This record gives sequence, C-alpha cells and structure tokens, in this order.
Amino acid sequence: MRRLRYNDDTPAASRSGFSLIEVILATAILMGSVVVLGELAGIGRRQAQRGRDFAEAHERCELLLNEILLGLKPLVPVEQQPLAEDVDLSQQINVDFDSEAIDEFDPFAPDVTDSEAFSPDGGIDETQPDWLYSVYVEPLPERPGLALLRVSIEQSAEKFPRPVYFELSRWIVDPSPQEESEFGSFDNPRQLSSTGRGALP
Repeated sequence: MRRLRYNDDTPAASRSGFSLIEVILATAILMGSVVVLGELAGIGRRQAQRGRDFAEAHERCELLLNEILLGLKPLVPVEQQPLAEDVDLSQQINVDFDSEAIDEFDPFAPDVTDSEAFSPDGGIDETQPDWLYSVYVEPLPERPGLALLRVSIEQSAEKFPRPVYFELSRWIVDPSPQEESEFGSFDNPRQLSSTGRGALP
C-alpha cells in the first residue's frame, strides 16, 4: 500500500502580512507626507498673516492720509516716525488689589507688589513701535502749483523679519513759500492742511 506524504511547507508568496522592508518603506512615505503637509500648512499660515498685515497697513496709511488732508495732522515731511496707536495696549492699568483677599483665595498667587507679574507683556519692555510712517511732499515741475503728497506705512524692521510696506500718493496744492502771496501765510503747517489743501477730484 502506497503511503502519501503531505508537504506543510507553503510558498512565501502565499503568506499573509507585510515584510519588514515594506513596513519601513511605508513608514518613510508616511513621515515624508506629514513633513510636507506641515510645511504647506506653515506657509499658508505665514501668507495669511502677511495678508492681514498688508490689509492693516493699507487701512493705517489711508487713515493717515485722510487725517493730513483734513488738517488733523500737520503737513510736514517726516521719515520713519513712530505711529501713535489709537489704543495703547502696552500701558499698565493701575488697579487696587486687596492682598489679603488674594492670598486667602489663592495661596500660590503672585505678589501684588511685583509689577512684572501683572504687566501685560510679562515685564518685557517693548519700546520699539510696531508701525512707522513717513510723509513726503514733492513739487511737480511739469504741473506748476501742484505737489505730490506721499504717505507710507511700514513695520519696524527691528521687530519683524519681513516688514510690510505700503504707500499712497495724492496730488495737492503746492505748499511752497512762493505761493504765500496768493494763498496767505504758510508758517503753520496745520493751518496749511486745514485751509482746503486737499486732493484734486
């Protein structure tokens, strides 16, 4: 009688699962994809922030130009002067604290006499402003009686690695001294800008 033998050895191709090389390759592809996606997300965030900075610079520049044309600010050439904020958030607010009540409520509360603990910036003195503005008045030789008013807004290069710059221009009546006999005295720049020295329609 013939005896049959069964071979329990299965081919390698029929085995289920992944080899070590396949796992390493898949992990490398996954990590590379995560790095690329993270870099793209970072670029998107930076571009969005830069777009917001450009929009803010546009609004500030337009507001400053209108203030000069309306006479709210003097029409004098300046270069890279700090732009005053409407609301200075860096100013500290003086509030009377009851030290005993604070200690009773939270024994780990900071000392109320420590000005750095209650300062908005944690005690960091940020004297450099965020925004700088410049005003230029250039006569137009080809158009007598007119001048070019240029107002620019830019971020401080000491606080921002890639500062945003925005500029607006407007034609105005030339405020040069030779026009004094026709338009009156121009000793006071505020009087100059408040006497109808605006943009041409």
